[in-house]
Amino acid sequence: MLFVPTGPAPQNGWPAVACFGGSEGGFESQLSNAATLAGHGFAALAACWITEADAAQNISLVPLERFGAALTWLVGRDEVDADRVAAMAISRGAEGLLAAVVGGAAPGPTRMVLVSPSAVSWQALGSAGELPDTASWTRHGEPVPWVPVDTGLLMRQIVRNAWTVGRDIAHRRPSLLRLRPAYERSLAAAGLLAGASARSGGTGHPTAAPPGSVLDASAVPGPMLLVAGADDELWPSEPMARMLAAGRPAGRGDDLVVYPGAGHLLRLGLLPTDAPWTNGIAFGGTRDGLAAAQADLTGRVVRFLTSADDPAGRQERVATG
Repeated sequence: MLFVPTGPAPQNGWPAVACFGGSEGGFESQLSNAATLAGHGFAALAACWITEADAAQNISLVPLERFGAALTWLVGRDEVDADRVAAMAISRGAEGLLAAVVGGAAPGPTRMVLVSPSAVSWQALGSAGELPDTASWTRHGEPVPWVPVDTGLLMRQIVRNAWTVGRDIAHRRPSLLRLRPAYERSLAAAGLLAGASARSGGTGHPTAAPPGSVLDASAVPGPMLLVAGADDELWPSEPMARMLAAGRPAGRGDDLVVYPGAGHLLRLGLLPTDAPWTNGIAFGGTRDGLAAAQADLTGRVVRFLTSADDPAGRQERVATG
């Protein structure tokens, strides 16, 4: 769904943003983000890279060209300034958008906002766990190399939750899975995250990540805004955002923002923050931390999308509310 500001478009068209959601699938999760950006003068597309029905089954062998198709469609709109088309993506959508751009499956946006991002291409996941020997993405019909996900670590949580579900119900609290330890141990096993294996109970020596599975952020031509919550319980978005930032050349006008007290679910605008979980999966963050992050994020994204390149290079900010 395309949102445009009220009134006639400027002579060269509106600056535009393609908004991609996460593993929930569909475009509906991006309606509020797109509407908010339209209220700040952008033509904003709430885009879909996988349907809700498909996402509920598994995220596997998704063509990265879908991201390119959305950006190309937006560039071709008469009301859009083709020279000012940016992209904003969240979680698995951020993973896919970045993989598409660095691999040539999508045109490079003028600016890119990645919220709760990934620094690697992950193994395909389904409703019952990882899919053996299956990639999440394809590029030009070929599977994109991936880092395996060690979901065996979650079995202990599942067993524990089964024992405590009655107590949780009595105390009116959810029984939640916290996926971050599995992703942390997977990154550590691939030699990408020091110390995570010990924190999550893993053992053994790391082996190199498969060639091509680490996303080369240096290949993104335009400035990048990387946003993460320090209390993300779904996956280690802050360490992965730092990995992406470390791989960027100086002078690109990048920005890295980490919100204390915020979790995985970060959206534009002031939206309810009293349930930082969904479908039994913990997203992390406190109510106050999420509210402060979302209050700050809208203005930060708008300023980033409208600012000139910063010749001083990447900046890092820890937002305090």
